[in-house]
Amino acid sequence: MRGTRRMVKEKWSISRGCTYPAFAWPMTHLGADRHGLWFGAMAGNLVTQPDGVTTEQQRADAVWLVADARWLTHFCFTDATDLTIDICGRPRVSKDEVTFLDLELDLFRAADGTSAVIDHDELAELLASGLITAQESRSVEQTAEALLLDIVGRVPPFDSTGEQWLARLRALTA
Repeated sequence: MRGTRRMVKEKWSISRGCTYPAFAWPMTHLGADRHGLWFGAMAGNLVTQPDGVTTEQQRADAVWLVADARWLTHFCFTDATDLTIDICGRPRVSKDEVTFLDLELDLFRAADGTSAVIDHDELAELLASGLITAQESRSVEQTAEALLLDIVGRVPPFDSTGEQWLARLRALTA
């Protein structure tokens, strides 16, 4: 089931009260394991902005884990960080595209192992705007706190699993 798909990150527009596609980029479907579906793209991959014209280049080789849950993990091994997690609505996967709605609360693990939940203010803005409910906000916070424990404890897939999929991506593109 390998092939190219498009990853689309949707965000809320508080001013318009609706979601919009914020970024989109091609990626290679690498396979699946007990954690979910794995995708990857090499540095230089073009990321398209909402206007559909403006692009930027992906800065590092990266893999994404699309779990059957309310989060999406981005393993990007740089000098600064080795993973970020977007807490999101359940990712939608089709044969051509993976789409997820970013609920603003994020987690990261720095290359030195420091891990944290960030962007509480952005989640609070969504709640204050009425675009998400208090129950949804609590669910996002609870998901982030549970994931942080797994990240700090290096519970799979937050151990060396991402590096193994990154090696597979690099082997495919070598």
